[in-house]
Amino acid sequence: TPVLSGQVSVRGSGLFARYNLRRFSAEAKHLSILVATPPLEGRPDDYSGAVGAFKLDASVSPDVCSVGDLLSLHWSLKGEGTLDIKTDTKYSPGSNFKVYPPRVVSRSDNSVVCEQILIPMSTNIIEVAPLSVSYFDPVHGEYVTLVSEKFPVSVRERKADDGTAFATAVTNLAVVPTTVTQDISPNESVTGLKILQFLRRQHGEKRETASSAAARLCPDDVSKILFEIPAGVTVEIREASGRWYRVLYDGTTGWVPSEALAEIVE
Repeated sequence: TPVLSGQVSVRGSGLFARYNLRRFSAEAKHLSILVATPPLEGRPDDYSGAVGAFKLDASVSPDVCSVGDLLSLHWSLKGEGTLDIKTDTKYSPGSNFKVYPPRVVSRSDNSVVCEQILIPMSTNIIEVAPLSVSYFDPVHGEYVTLVSEKFPVSVRERKADDGTAFATAVTNLAVVPTTVTQDISPNESVTGLKILQFLRRQHGEKRETASSAAARLCPDDVSKILFEIPAGVTVEIREASGRWYRVLYDGTTGWVPSEALAEIVE
């Protein structure tokens, strides 16, 4: 069916054309490619390991919490390039925070999503500091730093019997602690299981105290002491984190080390 006006030439063809097949080999010229790593000179401390061109998206939730609650810093890089993200970059959300390193929770060909746990330790906190992430731009041969906005938050004083502490912000993240004072087993954190394995709930189980113990605000040896629990009394376990248990005693809850507890009460 002709689609143009004017003289049109139609190439002739034969019905009984013959073809001869012959094998031969051909070799193209060798190509020499120089592969260089991103330069050390001028490399920012927050270099993520990404190479290409990307955009940063970040958020913190919840924005209203109590002292000792878990906050989730959720951020993603999207664009074109190589997203070999490092998880040992340093980020400071501000003073009076406990900070855990980021963990990659999902990735695709052009994006990577990370989450990071922050624990506010003071009611004086009014915001989480901006997050900065740097990547290397191979086209222009330079590092580019992306910076998010500040994240406003409101931190309340935590009630001693607040059963939502340490379980309000994140439900699908396992993390590795950055300090030894927060005694959370790395064997549990690297498996990618839900954070409910990281903070295993054991509501209803009752134990006796083998010795007197200081019930603390957080599961570590330097956290604020809320109250004292005498030896030989029965407590109810609410949740566990490594060698620490959050127990209910006389209407209030606090964290005690496992060695302070004796056998299970039937």
